[in-house]
Amino acid sequence: MQTLFTSIPVPALRAIIIVPVKDEEANIYDLLDALRLQTDPFGQPMANNVYEVLLLANNCRDRSFALARKYQLEHPDFNLHLAEIELEKKEAHIGTVRRLLMDEAYQRFQLLENPDGIIISTDGDSRVDACWLHYIFAEFDQGCDVVGGRIISEYSKSPSRKYHLQDIGYRYLVSHLESSIDPSPFDPWPRHFQCFGPSTAVKCSIYEKAGRLPVLPFLEDENFRKALIRIDARIRRSPWVKVYTSSRETGKVDFGFSIQLNEWTKMNKEGKKIFVESAGSLIIKFNAKKELREIFTNYIQHRQLNLLQLRQLAGNLFLEEEWLQLKITTATYFGALWEETEHALKAQKWEERHPGVHIDAAIGHLRNLLYAKQPA
Repeated sequence: MQTLFTSIPVPALRAIIIVPVKDEEANIYDLLDALRLQTDPFGQPMANNVYEVLLLANNCRDRSFALARKYQLEHPDFNLHLAEIELEKKEAHIGTVRRLLMDEAYQRFQLLENPDGIIISTDGDSRVDACWLHYIFAEFDQGCDVVGGRIISEYSKSPSRKYHLQDIGYRYLVSHLESSIDPSPFDPWPRHFQCFGPSTAVKCSIYEKAGRLPVLPFLEDENFRKALIRIDARIRRSPWVKVYTSSRETGKVDFGFSIQLNEWTKMNKEGKKIFVESAGSLIIKFNAKKELREIFTNYIQHRQLNLLQLRQLAGNLFLEEEWLQLKITTATYFGALWEETEHALKAQKWEERHPGVHIDAAIGHLRNLLYAKQPA
């Protein structure tokens, strides 16, 4: 495998941060400052030999790479490694570049014979929190395989902001509801709902097990997240791991956060409303997920099925009992089993049985369920 970074990684290396960059001269110094000046919560600097940064500039038409090189010369103690590449048009997208970088990080940990090395992804238009690395390490010390960081968009006066905040509020409450119904020992409350490119950390061995990052022109991080779930990777969505990202609405991919912001702006101008899955639908689904996990776990451990429980679950979900039994008894991972179950629910017209509701109504209902004071 050809390498873009020829330097030898230091033996103490615990994390490799990968940064894909394309035409980010306005952000490059803030990005690198944030990565270099990592501290613990008491302000003590992070040891510079436990992490390194791999920055790959692709198809740049501005001074991004030159400024990164200047920064490297200004801070020789910073473990920063640079490369630039010119890709053919059909390959010049974020999926290619992020995959190249994550594979490079993987190979460097292979050289160190360190399967527990942590590959961390961020973006060229993002700025990580001062304690970002400290909290990532702290979460891995608790036994997780993956850490998704909270991605906070910069303040914007755009009409999209209202819709964006509604979306965040709804997803946060959905995550809380799921945690209350089907709690995870590796992702306890408080948590959030994100595990995407600007802040995803994955153990080296899990990166390989999940089949590595898919080479897609957009949503490569979302598809990688799904791949991690399919192999039952222990994902922690930590509220203490934070990154701040651009709110620009001119994107560099055919679909992504900037495109979503642009769509919300159009919806605002046209007076359109956001419709989402109702709290009632979510409650049924999360309870079903919990029950399916119990049936699956019992089968894996004892090779026995509770047929009455299985029959009741299939009936509640309007699924064929024989189909569900086959999927349970042939599945290797629960995550993959649940994904197939959700696909089957869609095919059985779940959305028609549980129609979407306006996001404001859904948020109000979820708040009442989660936070309303109980009578004495």
